[in-house]
Amino acid sequence: MINQKLLTMKKLMLLITLSFLFYSFQAEAQVIVNGVNINEIEEVKICRVVARSVGFSNKVTITIDYGQDIKWANVRGTRVTRPDGTIEVFNSLIGALNYMENNGWEYRDMNFMVSEREMNTYQYYFKRKE
Repeated sequence: MINQKLLTMKKLMLLITLSFLFYSFQAEAQVIVNGVNINEIEEVKICRVVARSVGFSNKVTITIDYGQDIKWANVRGTRVTRPDGTIEVFNSLIGALNYMENNGWEYRDMNFMVSEREMNTYQYYFKRKE
């Protein structure tokens, strides 16, 4: 009887410990722009996401304007990257939008523009989730 209670107690403790470890080691939401995780900047509440296609495929990269100092024609400084610094490439536009939603940002609005070079530009506005 005592051994059965002890075994049950050990199983319960193991379950609690594993649950704690699982929740404490989950990855924190990150949206990294030019080496800066914008989720860690408290002042950033709204951002603009511009999606651009990669070559002749459905894949896209996104750039983010969160109010940072952007040098003229320096698109590289606004690209979303992985923690290792490589450019984040998404399988589709929806993949990029889901990335933002899954990392703490809520879709608010969209704007479509045709530039002088007749290139389509899609701009999406996101607000930090509360």
